[in-house]
Amino acid sequence: MTKEDKIKYWLKTADHDWHVANHLYEKGDYSYALFFCHLTIEKLLKAIFTKREDKTPPFSHNLV
Repeated sequence: MTKEDKIKYWLKTADHDWHVANHLYEKGDYSYALFFCHLTIEKLLKAIFTKREDKTPPFSHNLV
């Protein structure tokens, strides 16, 4: 898998999670909507990490 493929993967899955978060929010399921927003941010950060560092991001849910 190339660097570009990895970045596309993170962006595609982040986009999917964002759509899920919006759907959950519209249904009033705020806590799960927030959870999917968190996942979206994590995946966007992993795409940025992959682009800058050209390596696999750490397996962590820590956004710091």
